[in-house]
Amino acid sequence: MYPILLAALASAAPSYHLSYSSSLFDGVPSSLIPPAGTKLMAKYFGSGTQNYVCSGGAWTLDSADAILAPNSESLKNPEVSHYFVNGKPTWRYLNDESVVTGAAVNKATVGKDDIVWILLARNNALSSDSGKFSNVVNIMRVYTKGGLPTGNCTTNQSVRVAYNADYWFFTN
Repeated sequence: MYPILLAALASAAPSYHLSYSSSLFDGVPSSLIPPAGTKLMAKYFGSGTQNYVCSGGAWTLDSADAILAPNSESLKNPEVSHYFVNGKPTWRYLNDESVVTGAAVNKATVGKDDIVWILLARNNALSSDSGKFSNVVNIMRVYTKGGLPTGNCTTNQSVRVAYNADYWFFTN
């Protein structure tokens, strides 16, 4: 699975690096900041596709397929896979197979051509109780590039749109 995805990503997605600043939340809308008391556990660069299906003449997000690594240069050795389970965004840490699934808390449109930035809260029913992701309580997707379909669609048409984003994982 990964060699095919990596080849597609290398040709479709532009190079992009994690965004670091003097303050962790510089440039992040206040509505996306996790609750007080949470701590940043990990930052990853993600690259993949947002997958849409046409329903009622409009594009609807159906799933995602991405890999995450500490930076864009290390995507050949991903640490996390990102996909949907029963319509819910899910991340799997590949070293221990722990999983965290999220539910949207807040969203913010930052770039008109880019998928939204989003704060998600852990969905305990679908997440692991052991491993690296077992204590994750919030996930942020920020600094997005791409990922939105363009043009009109016809019913049952589908499209995969390349995107990049930073994913931040928080614990208590």
